[in-house]
Amino acid sequence: MSNCVFCQIVKGEAPVNKIYEDERFLAFLEMYPLCEGHTLVIPKKHYCWVWDVPQIGEYLKVCQKIACHFQKVTGKEKVQIYTIGEAVPHAHIHLLPPTSGQEKFAVVAHLAHESFLSFEDGQKVAAKFRL
Repeated sequence: MSNCVFCQIVKGEAPVNKIYEDERFLAFLEMYPLCEGHTLVIPKKHYCWVWDVPQIGEYLKVCQKIACHFQKVTGKEKVQIYTIGEAVPHAHIHLLPPTSGQEKFAVVAHLAHESFLSFEDGQKVAAKFRL
């Protein structure tokens, strides 16, 4: 889909702070993060919903791999996962590592886009969380 921002990101047409990439999946920092390291994991091929992804087991294994890495980076066990969001009609999973003493997250804050992460600030965060 040419007008899908996530498809544009996959093609390299829009800048993101990458956390992980392989042949089928890409993970990058959320522009409106709930916490430091808030990451989106997407399939590179366009699917509207997470449940449309044919290799969903592989998709979730990539999420697990990133979450385990976040556990090592933060030294904490809890990494939250959400499949919320319809603003971009491209399958995406949110991974939220517990950082800065945050153990609970308010999903409503994300939906309201209360905070914004600049690309430059994102580069610093991405360096910390990159796999």
